[in-house]
Amino acid sequence: MSTLLGALPILWISFLAVARELIEINCGVCDTIIEGNRIGLIRTYAHILFMKGTYLIVMKLHKDMSIKVGKHDMIGFMKGYYAYVGSALNGLEQRIQRHCRTDKKMHWHIDYLLMYAWVVEIFYKQNTRREECNIARIFERTFVSIPGFGCSDCSCRSHLFHGSLKKISQLASDLRMKTYLA
Repeated sequence: MSTLLGALPILWISFLAVARELIEINCGVCDTIIEGNRIGLIRTYAHILFMKGTYLIVMKLHKDMSIKVGKHDMIGFMKGYYAYVGSALNGLEQRIQRHCRTDKKMHWHIDYLLMYAWVVEIFYKQNTRREECNIARIFERTFVSIPGFGCSDCSCRSHLFHGSLKKISQLASDLRMKTYLA
């Protein structure tokens, strides 16, 4: 038992290095908790690394434009605010961070729109089941949808919606989504 306890500081340092490398961000948690509760830090990083759930990216397009999105033809977008509903059931934090990067391989429909739009707010909701389609259906009742956008793996009409920032933020709040702070 004493040998195992003696190895804990080395295991701790290894875990910390891997955790920081994996999430590729400095979330400020390390400096605060490292002086105090090491178990708290492990739980915090495990929580960040493996958080599951649904996210909502709110972005602004500053002018009307047509954009080629993946295999689709050109899609016409009106200027204004858009809300994109997505999910990540293994690594919510990493998925959100990926969407926020500019140097990435174009993979999802949203990647093409984010080349032209500014992210203004991100919401998330932790859950262990896929909830994005339910949220998309709720958004579709209130907002204009962009047909076929972001829903190639489900039967939804869309996962992208156009509307006012105030109404988008209010609906996200009504759905108990939290504001994401990078």
